[in-house]
Amino acid sequence: MKFEEVAENMTPKIAMLLNQLHIYKDHEEYTQVALIALWKAYENYVPGPYPFYAYLYNKMRFAMIDELRKNIKHEQRYGVTADEELGVLLQIKEKEEVESEIIAEMFKGLKNEEKTLLKLLFFEEQSNEALAKALQISEVALKKRKYRLLQKLKAKAPCFHSHDAQ
Repeated sequence: MKFEEVAENMTPKIAMLLNQLHIYKDHEEYTQVALIALWKAYENYVPGPYPFYAYLYNKMRFAMIDELRKNIKHEQRYGVTADEELGVLLQIKEKEEVESEIIAEMFKGLKNEEKTLLKLLFFEEQSNEALAKALQISEVALKKRKYRLLQKLKAKAPCFHSHDAQ
């Protein structure tokens, strides 16, 4: 009997093993482990006390159990616990809140014209030519306003002050 026929006959047994071993995720991985074990057992089978299909079934089962043990051990060593994951998420949220507060503080002292320029620059992503036309100024004047606005924002940003002090 060819291996392909044996593999086809054993496919329902693999599905049964997945259920018996309570494998509810990574089905493809464990199916591959079973098929590899099946192929090795098929190649190494020597007629003897074990019936052919019982031998194949046990080899697949033991290979899947070994893979489960290996994965559990790996998760215990290197897996992130729920508490660690929650801690990381809280740190990210706190950082975002602090950044939002800094940005809000930076924008407090800006004039409406400056806020409009920022909106056009960063949200509408217009060219200097289009911006100058929208604001009814020359491109040279626009470049000067952009430069002054960025200098003003840098002066208010605490992250820029820490770099300047070094």
